[in-house]
Amino acid sequence: MNRWIDDLCVHFEDPALDEATVIGTQSLCLLSKGVLSAHPSPFQDIHAWMEQLQIFCLEQQLRLTPRTPSAGGMWKQGAFRWHGILPPVSACGPIFSLRRHRFESLQLENFAGEAWLPEIIQWAESRRPLLICGPTGSGKTSFLTLLLRQVARTEKVLIIEDLLEMPLSSPMWIKLAVHAHHVTGGSFSFQAAFTECLRLHPDRIVVGEMRDPSVCPFLQVLHAGHSGFMATFHAQTEEGVQARLPPSHGPPTELGLVFLERGTPPRIRTMGTLLV
Repeated sequence: MNRWIDDLCVHFEDPALDEATVIGTQSLCLLSKGVLSAHPSPFQDIHAWMEQLQIFCLEQQLRLTPRTPSAGGMWKQGAFRWHGILPPVSACGPIFSLRRHRFESLQLENFAGEAWLPEIIQWAESRRPLLICGPTGSGKTSFLTLLLRQVARTEKVLIIEDLLEMPLSSPMWIKLAVHAHHVTGGSFSFQAAFTECLRLHPDRIVVGEMRDPSVCPFLQVLHAGHSGFMATFHAQTEEGVQARLPPSHGPPTELGLVFLERGTPPRIRTMGTLLV
């Protein structure tokens, strides 16, 4: 039934290909070495395309309808990240993006600006709170995964994710999935996920991508003195991080900030700290 995604995966036989995006019946966009190219869409019937995409999501136990118009997660045991969007949010028809993960082929040293690595690793080893910041496509999730592999393989790490991406690189790691549009219609909030985390007594709590709903629980955990918090965060400057954090009601805590930049390869621009 899902022959279309197998056909899409054929493009990834090119080791340089990073991402493939089907834009309705309009085009198939391929991203290779930072360069985009447009090709004919594999679908010419928009209704058939929407049906195929919804069937795919149901198989992932996710709901994708005009009322819940987006969903995403991992594919092929974490080798890829996928994301789908339906009309009316997408004015171009159903959109499906498939991005290659390079967790197995990358090392921390593959990031340009590796002179910052000793300081970052030392900070992470001491279990001080750390945010990996940068724009989309700057390698935040890859960097966080590689850093955890280096400093936390023998620890109980509890990972909270909305869109599932990070692999479980140790038998002692645990993952909680926060789905806003689960096929059952239920929901599991970030606040509930943080509560469950604390009951499991982890050495570290990791949020795959910290967004507005997860910021307040994060601050509660931080000011409660729980060590080892790590997360990715969309921000390009210290001021950008500060602007998205609500006012603190606890004693100031020093938060480490690593800023990444897009590139081939992605680059560690700098490391800093912030009192929150």
